[in-house]
Amino acid sequence: MQLRLSRMADEMRSLERDVGRWARAHHLTAATAAYDDLLIEAAHMAGLDIPDAPPAVRRLMIESALRHDGWSW
Repeated sequence: MQLRLSRMADEMRSLERDVGRWARAHHLTAATAAYDDLLIEAAHMAGLDIPDAPPAVRRLMIESALRHDGWSW
């Protein structure tokens, strides 16, 4: 799971840097949604509660909790 998170995070960073990519916003939105889904799956695997918060806040909260538990990606 950590490898999958790492790959998706790399993809998002690549999209953020590639300002000339056609339909960049669409690709970045899709990659972010996939990353969020992976984070939720990882949180379930780690036995964490899923925060009831806007997606960007939920993402930060789950990332923080997973890293606190020793996850890295």
